[in-house]
Amino acid sequence: MLVKRRRVVAWLVLAVLMAVAVFVVARDVPANSSAARLSVENVVCLNDRWEQTSGDSYAFEIPESLDAHPLVLLMKTYAGNFSVLLDDEVLYVHAADAGERTYCVVDVPANSAGKTLTLELPAEDSLGGGTSSSQLGAAYLGEGNGVYLTLVRDNLYAAVFFVLSFLVAVAVAVTVARMRETRRAASEYGFAHAIGVARGGLLDLSLFILVAGVWVLTDSDLLLLVGGYEEAIALVSFTSFMVMPAFLLRFVMNLFDENALLNRLSWLFVLVAAVYLVNEMLGAVPGYVILPFAHVLCVCSIVSIIVLGAKNLRTESTRTARSVMIGFLCLGVFVAVALAMFWRNPLSPYACAYCIGLALLAIGLLDAGLSNLYRRVRDGANAEAYKQLAYLDGLTNLRNRMAFIAAQDELADERDLACVVLDVNDLKQINDQLGHLGGDKAIVAAARCMQDVFDDVGSCYRIGGDEFAVLLPNREKTDVCALVEELKRCVCDVRQSGEVCLDVAVGHAMRREGESVEQMVHRADERMYEAKRVMKSRA
Repeated sequence: MLVKRRRVVAWLVLAVLMAVAVFVVARDVPANSSAARLSVENVVCLNDRWEQTSGDSYAFEIPESLDAHPLVLLMKTYAGNFSVLLDDEVLYVHAADAGERTYCVVDVPANSAGKTLTLELPAEDSLGGGTSSSQLGAAYLGEGNGVYLTLVRDNLYAAVFFVLSFLVAVAVAVTVARMRETRRAASEYGFAHAIGVARGGLLDLSLFILVAGVWVLTDSDLLLLVGGYEEAIALVSFTSFMVMPAFLLRFVMNLFDENALLNRLSWLFVLVAAVYLVNEMLGAVPGYVILPFAHVLCVCSIVSIIVLGAKNLRTESTRTARSVMIGFLCLGVFVAVALAMFWRNPLSPYACAYCIGLALLAIGLLDAGLSNLYRRVRDGANAEAYKQLAYLDGLTNLRNRMAFIAAQDELADERDLACVVLDVNDLKQINDQLGHLGGDKAIVAAARCMQDVFDDVGSCYRIGGDEFAVLLPNREKTDVCALVEELKRCVCDVRQSGEVCLDVAVGHAMRREGESVEQMVHRADERMYEAKRVMKSRA
């Protein structure tokens, strides 16, 4: 319970930090951003068209096809300080820390065909001579609608992935909600705990899938079109990337019944996310400085999970481990590709590789989660079945002496408790005269009488060859006496019917103040033997 509370507190603290950080970075957003002015059509992608004129200057000659209309230059870059010029006229000056993802929208006057668009970087931010122009940044030049359509086309994968992630996450969450009712029903059969554990794992899985979709969407350029919220979007993107693996690790821990290393890694991800959010509020260092720590944790997590899955391949959870391993191997391959693309060029479409890997992982994890649920329910049902067999008397279908002892421990704190003890008289003579089949009939008849009288108010047990007991919680003495008399009448009816020659001795006791359950049972037993002696003396 304490661990669960700590988890809840940690996630709440992280949520508050994220909300405050979003407020800090978004409070100075202008009411009317130039990104909102994207309109019209016609676009040229400049990614591979910049010509490096010097070590810190890149140029592009505007073609005749873009003449007559005002143009928009939309840029996504990790460069720090730079200027945009049209011939010798300065159109835009940007100042920021190098390495931070930057979006900017620059208005280019109409009738600019034939003029040269120049991007200048100071020497300290220069990409260096010989650097490929594709590493400069993503840039689109054209009429507004053309830029808009290009962005939508190039980032359609993100929208599709987010929608699918949202739908899958909701479907899993609905399944988890319905499992709550299943868990209540399963409590009767003894495997509610198994369903509860699997339910918690599937909830972590749904959160992982949802956060993955949020990360892919915010990491793409689609939300640039809303205008003015680039910093807040980047913050959500970085935070979701750092939190996403924590939910994933919690889910895998659930599959393999906890793992200390995975638990530590999940909290490290939460810690890195919290540090990032605090840093964004304080502005101590550029956010990208913290990102490598998350990347290192990702690699460690994937390796740890694959090793853990390999170990579990030798257990009976083979299918679960195999599905997890296949999913993470696919993710590992595509994460390696994505990281290589990112560090080679942060502006490359590395997120597409992540999307493919995450989609394959989600399929593997869904299969693993369902097989894990089936395994837990099966094992829980089998364990309960074995427990029932261990506690069941084969002849009478009553609970046996082992169950009777266990029940005494469970009722140790019950004050208003009564015990009724019954013994079949002259069972040895019945066996001698009618054989053991006749003796079994007498025992079964006695058990049936006990069930008819006590099944709705207490628990019946066969605690010896011809001895039975009933535990009655929450009963007054008058009620117990009335039930004992009803039992005697039932036995008399069976004997008079001629079905079997049945006679029993009965004793009962109410629990006294400060008395143990065992002492109460002993008193009831003594009264039963006293009743037996009285019955023999009368005979």
